[in-house]
Amino acid sequence: MKKVPYIEQMEENECGIACLGMILGYYGHHRSIPCIRNEFQLSRNGLSLKNLKFISEKYGLEAKAFFMFRDQLRSIPHPCILHWENNHFVVLEKIRGNTAYIADPNIGKFKLGLDELSKKHTGFILCLTPSSSFKKRKEQSDWFFIWELIKSHPKFVVLIFFCSLVLQSFGLIIPLSISWITDHIIMPKQAHLLTLIGWIILALFLSYELIAILRSYFITKLQTHMDYSLMTKFIRHLLHLPFRFFENRSVGDLVFRSNSHVIIRQILSNRMITMMIDSVLLITYAVIMFLQSWMLSLAVIGISILLFAIVFFTTPVTKNLTAKDISTQSQTQSFLSETILGIIDIKTTGTEQIAFNGWLERFQRQLRISEKRNLWTSVIGSVTIGLQRLTPIVLIWLGAYFVIDNRLTIGQLIGFNSLALAFMTPIVSIGQTHNELLMVSSYIQRILDVIKTETVEEQLDKNRFSLLKITPRSVIGQIEIKNVSFCYDSFSQPALKNINMEILPGEKIGIVGPSGSGKSTLAKLIMGLYRPTSGQIFIDGKAIERYDLKALRSHMGVILQESRLFHKSIKENIRMHNSEISDDQIRSAAATAFIHNEIMRLPMQYDTQLSESGSNLSGGQRQRLLIARALAHSPSILILDEATSFLDFNSERKVDKNLSDLRCTRIVIAHRLNTVINADRIYVLDQGEIAEVGTHQELLHLKGVYYHLYRSQKKKNSNPELLV
Repeated sequence: MKKVPYIEQMEENECGIACLGMILGYYGHHRSIPCIRNEFQLSRNGLSLKNLKFISEKYGLEAKAFFMFRDQLRSIPHPCILHWENNHFVVLEKIRGNTAYIADPNIGKFKLGLDELSKKHTGFILCLTPSSSFKKRKEQSDWFFIWELIKSHPKFVVLIFFCSLVLQSFGLIIPLSISWITDHIIMPKQAHLLTLIGWIILALFLSYELIAILRSYFITKLQTHMDYSLMTKFIRHLLHLPFRFFENRSVGDLVFRSNSHVIIRQILSNRMITMMIDSVLLITYAVIMFLQSWMLSLAVIGISILLFAIVFFTTPVTKNLTAKDISTQSQTQSFLSETILGIIDIKTTGTEQIAFNGWLERFQRQLRISEKRNLWTSVIGSVTIGLQRLTPIVLIWLGAYFVIDNRLTIGQLIGFNSLALAFMTPIVSIGQTHNELLMVSSYIQRILDVIKTETVEEQLDKNRFSLLKITPRSVIGQIEIKNVSFCYDSFSQPALKNINMEILPGEKIGIVGPSGSGKSTLAKLIMGLYRPTSGQIFIDGKAIERYDLKALRSHMGVILQESRLFHKSIKENIRMHNSEISDDQIRSAAATAFIHNEIMRLPMQYDTQLSESGSNLSGGQRQRLLIARALAHSPSILILDEATSFLDFNSERKVDKNLSDLRCTRIVIAHRLNTVINADRIYVLDQGEIAEVGTHQELLHLKGVYYHLYRSQKKKNSNPELLV
């Protein structure tokens, strides 16, 4: 019976599209999570049943949503998607008797009784069946990526294969040698030949060791090259992914994925080649065994088939436990990374024990799954090893009849026994390799989840026309925004609606509004971190997609709310990998940001090392260092998103005065209105739309949104000077 292919969700919000991917695969249309994610802009908010219905219909499935009680589940087409407890989605694969077969994209496949099902199932169901427009799509194997990786280093692969083949041939030489020595040296008592045999054995040993060392050397070289190829491809692709990708991923999970290359190359560089050689040797050993005794050979092959059957029938459980183990490892590491990054908040709220309990809960779950997987593999391993150890006794017992009947010599029996053990070794090795490849496939899925994510979102049109070249000082800072709207995903309400702005070079523009009105989103659109859902943005009269965005951003100085300092020196934090920025420029930028004198009072001055996120500085010092970073390369456009929120009034006024002397376009996004009082023009956003435009005095006279924000802040502030 056809089974539902299992797809593991990579993120908490992807259970819906993982379930959809499983059902599409069941009907022959194979589409991965990254593929669905690329075609539908999905945010971290997840999907509703209505959203899943919409996506399903786009892929040619007929989708019907129901609310059903447990007793009605038998009457609907399977597989289908069930809405689960805790706002989760699972696939109901089938029902047999009183047992439901569930594929949960978070924890794997399992069975449960219908009574337990009714407790977890909320009652909502999405039935999916192929419509007349449904088209099948072939599955793209994840192993193609690995094969491309391995074959990119053919020299080492060939050398390792050759050395492995020679080493494995010793397994053939030894049984035949034992048989010959027994029949021609020991039984006839040819003692004068023993010294020669000893020298031959020593030569064989030295040859074996030499080739084994060479093989280890070539494997090490292949691993180094695979490490370099895999990691450079992964990190290069990761860093070129659009900003929105990182908004939907945890740092810990991405670090976990990047570290998985160690396990991948350890297994692939050795096991893949060994598995190919083992397959060849099995045939060779089988032919030689049949030439010596076909009846004993049948016994050996019978035991081997039993070993293969054990590996084959236990594969689903092994694969499921392996996927769960890796998933729980990722979750534990992600939680720990987020905990360490947010340690200041944990300390200030006194929730250390709660954080520890959260980590402990995940770690204990990881240990339980790991224990189950290790126990399972140990049991399977003990059974296979037990059968392997039993084989010589069985062969001696059966072979004794042939020796007594003079159909085999003692030497032939001993030699055949050794040959049978050599035959069994590749079988056990193939079983171990199979289990390790199941493990590495889960790691590969996590690598490919990143690599298959498209990088073209930011630079969508670079293949349609050549990008505009940007030379030093070629950007003058004129910005025009025409009818721009933006949605975070295909199903959410617009975060910005029909935005129109015209900013002249050198102007200071203020953008204010209530929290959640779309101020920061607009800044990211101007930078090209997001692409408008509709409308266009022009820089110096040319559409932003015509530019090489990396080059364009080099002419922008930006401080976003997400901007951070790094665990580097103050100088390196200001320079930000730009070797063209001189020490004089760094000092000048720091002086403009009103932080130079404080840096000079530090023992190591600009070489002072900052802790992660600059936590060894005050909030105001961090912000002024970020301002210095934004100014160091003399930008034509300066975007400041709440960049002075931690500064006191005097510091903020001095920084603003210094910035006013610069010849650049300034876009200041602020919650504190005193930051934008002297702006040439202030845009007031409310619920994603421009509610008002004007100078500070003009907006006060309107007595609209800006006026009420101003009045509200003035009441909260005991010093009216801050708002005049």
